[in-house]
Amino acid sequence: MSKLSEFFQGSKLVAAAGTPVPLVAQYNAVGSVEIHARKSVSSANTGNIFVGFSATPGANLRVIKPDASFTIDAPDGKRIDLRSIFIDAAEDGDGATWTAMS
Repeated sequence: MSKLSEFFQGSKLVAAAGTPVPLVAQYNAVGSVEIHARKSVSSANTGNIFVGFSATPGANLRVIKPDASFTIDAPDGKRIDLRSIFIDAAEDGDGATWTAMS
């Protein structure tokens, strides 16, 4: 019998545009994560968000337009630590909702 996957959801806001923040604060290894450019389930972003693996301003190059999404899949047999994913925003207070699968 195979192990059932677990799903995790959350949201993260960027208080100050140009200052990347980690997607989560605590270790959480997953097989994939979908990142949706929204402040919350019911509130759209004003501008784009930027996703990557760096806390350095300007280094996160994957652009996600408001209400669009992007999925990151771990290589076969590997996991992604959600703390290693950073988001930045073009506008203060914009952010992302996310859904991950173990």
